[in-house]
Amino acid sequence: EVMESIVQKIRDSLSTPFSLRSHQATISASIGKATFPMNGKTPDELLKFADARMYEEKCPAATPRR
Repeated sequence: EVMESIVQKIRDSLSTPFSLRSHQATISASIGKATFPMNGKTPDELLKFADARMYEEKCPAATPRR
């Protein structure tokens, strides 16, 4: 899937270690995905759906899949 490939590229870029005041640091991101029109037809609907998916990614056991 194209979207999953883009998300993975973002995660790979963010996971690259960098120096921060003589310490090695990394960052990560929780990314919620939504596609038009399947997951919403307005910007608000798409953002709401993507936000819900982002939280599901953070706590998969706490939120049942739809």
